[in-house]
Amino acid sequence: MLNIKQGFTLIELLVVIAIMALLGSILWGGLSSYRDVQALESATDVVVATLGEARSRATSSVGNKQYGVHFTENSVTQFEGTQYVSSSPSNIVTNLNGAVSLSFGGLTASSSEIVFEKFSGRGSASGQVVIFLRGNPAKNFTVVMEPTGIAYRK
Repeated sequence: MLNIKQGFTLIELLVVIAIMALLGSILWGGLSSYRDVQALESATDVVVATLGEARSRATSSVGNKQYGVHFTENSVTQFEGTQYVSSSPSNIVTNLNGAVSLSFGGLTASSSEIVFEKFSGRGSASGQVVIFLRGNPAKNFTVVMEPTGIAYRK
């Protein structure tokens, strides 16, 4: 009489669970890294687009005004005029992803804003704005602002 048992042993189940846990942790780490890169790219695109829009409005002399961009660690604000006024209803504030932060210490002017001249579009400051991950500042992108007012991702 043959004694055939069907099923899995406890060791086989533990091996399968260990393999699944290992694969899950590898995938989770990859997705986390991907999400971080997406947050950086998105924030960089927002900074470049906001600078470009303000410069475009200044060169077109929309409303016969100058336009600028004000930076904080977690937002960029497009404003009208020669100086940022936080209470102005015309401000366009864009908050960045909470995982990223801005460093704007690389600007030639000692402020956290850049104002574009009417018609020429020249900026009041040039230099760099660095967008970095709060949890890992070594992961970063840089936005370069030329004296001509043109901004691009480095």
